[in-house]
Amino acid sequence: MSDSDDEFHSSEDMEAEMESERKREFVLSYWAALKKDDKTVNRFSLGYLEHRILSLVRPGYLQQEPPQAAGDAPLVKSIPDTFTSLYTYLNSFICPLIEEVHADVFSSLDGYAQANFIQIIWVEKLDDEKSIYCFEVSEPSNDQKSRQTYDPKEGDIIVVSLRKPEHMSDLIQSKASYVLGSVLKCGGREDDDFPSNCCIVRFSSAIPVQVDPETKMPTGPSFAVFLINMKTDNRIWKYLRMEAERQNKNSTDVVDLVWQYKRRVLDASLSCSQIFQCFTRRSIDGLGLEKFNLNDSQLNAVTDCVSAMENHSPSLKLIWGPPGTGKTKTISTILWAMLIKGVKTLTCAPTNTAILELASRIVRLVGESSDGSLCFLNDIVLFGNKERMK
Repeated sequence: MSDSDDEFHSSEDMEAEMESERKREFVLSYWAALKKDDKTVNRFSLGYLEHRILSLVRPGYLQQEPPQAAGDAPLVKSIPDTFTSLYTYLNSFICPLIEEVHADVFSSLDGYAQANFIQIIWVEKLDDEKSIYCFEVSEPSNDQKSRQTYDPKEGDIIVVSLRKPEHMSDLIQSKASYVLGSVLKCGGREDDDFPSNCCIVRFSSAIPVQVDPETKMPTGPSFAVFLINMKTDNRIWKYLRMEAERQNKNSTDVVDLVWQYKRRVLDASLSCSQIFQCFTRRSIDGLGLEKFNLNDSQLNAVTDCVSAMENHSPSLKLIWGPPGTGKTKTISTILWAMLIKGVKTLTCAPTNTAILELASRIVRLVGESSDGSLCFLNDIVLFGNKERMK
């Protein structure tokens, strides 16, 4: 390598160090301003779910299931078929939600050797008492074969480790070499000037990373490893607790319909022709549902929902079935029918992936049924996380 090459790399390194220093100064200034406003600081407090998850990984936890405390009742109880109040309805989902997140963390730890990760460039402690840190990570790799592609997002649960994730035993053998954290804020958003590749993370305890006191760069390799994202779980938890605490206030008609729901099942022996006679024939005339090859159960659901929509009466319809029974096909057909009839419909799902799949199905149905029906693709508007809906 020539002297000119050495000078070039030296110049690049200096620019990178200066950029990191600017980012670090911004973060420290940001945090100092934040601490002056108690309400804003409270946004960086962990909820119950995060507290529970961050307390999961403790000595012996990864080798076996955590023991149940003596005298404790089983965590998950069967959800009843009927409910006495809105409070009991919402409360019945709290323990299952906790266990679902619990299982997700276990599953991600089982797959630790295949987890995506990223190297940490510098670390700055922002709050000693609460173990809140900020760090900058390197640019994600563009190599499709590389796992060093993790790009932190708010709501992520991560492991900070002194080793690249290669085997589950990396966590078990040295309990001092890792710690769990929850990502509270990230840079790179278009509506925020927080530095890119930087994030604020609250950890379960002090992280094991040793840093240079001046540059704040780790003295050895340090990595952030992705486990799960809890943003959807946190939203569900917030709603369950918020509505349960508002039990003395009037709830919405839709919520009341859910917990007061009385199941109605049609005779499964009915044929397609008999199902048509059970509903208002006018509701489905001209829709051409026969070209979608729906089975009796799917046709039942579509005609029932379309009829209820045309009656303009509050109603709740539950479409249930094991995987592979055509629930998504049925729902997309219902939405297509409402689109054909010019009915404005809001469709929600817990994940961006689910919404994207449903929207794709509807677009496909519109293309397949281009037989003169008054329906345009620009009648479909898709909302969600831009990065996760690509």
